[in-house]
Amino acid sequence: MCLLVPSAKALTYAPDANLRAWANSNYPGCVSGNYIDESHPGVMAVTMLSINNQPIANLRGLSAFANVTQLWVYGLPITGIQLEEQLPPQLTFLVIDNCPQFTTFTYAPSTVEYLFLRNNALTTLDVSSIYALVELRCNNNQLTTLDFNGWPPTLNWVDCSHNQLTALLDLPSSVYQLNAHHNQLSSLSIPTWCDFLDISYNQFTSLPQVGPQTSLGNLLAHHNQLTTLSGNWTSYMGLLDVSHNQISTVANMIQTRLNRLDVGNNPITSVAALPVMLQELYIDSTTLGCLPYLNKDLEVLRCQGNSFSCLPNQPPELEMNAADFGFTPGLCDSNAPCYIPPPHLMLQVLLQGPFDDDTMLMRDDLRTQGVLPQTEPYTALGFTYSGNGWPDVFDPALLDVTGPDAIVDWVIVDMIPDPVASQRGNAVRYNRPALLQRDGDVVALDGTWPLPLYMNQQGRYVAAVRHRNHLGVVQQFGNWYYADTVAVDYTNISGTSCYPNALYVDPSLPDDRRMWCGDVTFNGQTKYTGVDNDRDPILVAIGGEIPSATVVGIYSNADVNMDGIVKYTGQNNDRDLILQVIGGVTPTAVRTQINLPY
Repeated sequence: MCLLVPSAKALTYAPDANLRAWANSNYPGCVSGNYIDESHPGVMAVTMLSINNQPIANLRGLSAFANVTQLWVYGLPITGIQLEEQLPPQLTFLVIDNCPQFTTFTYAPSTVEYLFLRNNALTTLDVSSIYALVELRCNNNQLTTLDFNGWPPTLNWVDCSHNQLTALLDLPSSVYQLNAHHNQLSSLSIPTWCDFLDISYNQFTSLPQVGPQTSLGNLLAHHNQLTTLSGNWTSYMGLLDVSHNQISTVANMIQTRLNRLDVGNNPITSVAALPVMLQELYIDSTTLGCLPYLNKDLEVLRCQGNSFSCLPNQPPELEMNAADFGFTPGLCDSNAPCYIPPPHLMLQVLLQGPFDDDTMLMRDDLRTQGVLPQTEPYTALGFTYSGNGWPDVFDPALLDVTGPDAIVDWVIVDMIPDPVASQRGNAVRYNRPALLQRDGDVVALDGTWPLPLYMNQQGRYVAAVRHRNHLGVVQQFGNWYYADTVAVDYTNISGTSCYPNALYVDPSLPDDRRMWCGDVTFNGQTKYTGVDNDRDPILVAIGGEIPSATVVGIYSNADVNMDGIVKYTGQNNDRDLILQVIGGVTPTAVRTQINLPY
């Protein structure tokens, strides 16, 4: 006997006639009554569905499309997603967009990684069952609260902007981008791994705080009700936009890592130090009277709509564009109210070679003999100056000054970004020539003291002094340089901290310090024998054959004691000083200037 068994079909109930009509139109023969045939070849083959602008009000039955991983729904009169049968079971990408009656979403397959529910009317949203969810976009809805408690720990991108949110609760620490602008938020706990946060157009009166491990790099908080800029948030950020608020004061931000800052359209009256790494500053339409000192890396400045009309300084890469400034670009002159004077250095140092124990001053033999040059000698010795240069020029009348203020010689003042400090501000290497007086004061080429430093940028520096035949000296601990005067005294052991043995200390005057002499070759070492030693140049200077010969009335590095006479032997010769500086016992010993490389 032969039995006829009808072929079995896997049927999924689809109550919406419009859904069935759409399915049958796209996959002919897949509809049987009120059901969609899961085994239909077309239904089985499709992996992406796009349903646009159809009169479908119920998506139940789409689970028949078992192999679909991407579903796009646009412009449908659906009201919610709550049932398993409404969606394909293996979805990874789901978009429901511009469905004006769509208010409820409480179910999706656990495989969904990207969930876009944009431009709808959502008031209820629960994605706690979606264990694989990575990105959620529910912007432009009517949500009032989002409670992330129990939501998947894989979530790292959330866009909930343009809602009516008053609270975001228990945000997963994994969220690294959060767009929550255009809501009614006034407080927020920032996720630990959040890098980008947009809370603009909300009701914040102060910026949200971050924990010590939070890695927030970009914060947009414009168009709120902020009155202050405070918190520990800036230490991690590269971008901060707090424009269009009620901020009146911007505190010292020099230690932060910001490279873009927008504080425009605020009633700002004062700005302290700007971030060191800042490249873009937007400070339009404020009540600020003068710009702060501009950091070294600044490239873009937008400051239209303010009362100031000049720049306090000019960073080297700044775009000098009148359209950006609202005035013709130019530096403030010394009479302008926004002029920021350069820092000054009250520097004192003594040289061992010409020091006179009887007067406790250095000798000025080179000046009295008329051999002191009127131009700095260090360029000819191979030294290259760094930085902005110096506007002061040598005043010959200084050579007529006698007494403690008489000129002894030229020196180099070398301002080095503090290598020890973890924060150096805007410090950039700067050096300039200066003149040394008998009492140890270091003055400008026109005699000005304290010494003006026309450094391109303010910051933390160590002040070093170099001399053509003495070992240089540098501070062990630096100072901050702003529009003020800093004192650095190398003449007294209690005056300035420098490295041990970096200066000569007279045994009879233990508090007195002087720069070691004998570096005839100006290479940072004093050597008596061997290659590049400092003794042989003295012999060469007197002719190289008769050790007892002398050269009188000369300005020479070989004149170690700086008396205007180069001598190799005899009383007050220059060679013996070199031997004494290296220890006086072992001719092969070498003394090297400490922590001050060339």
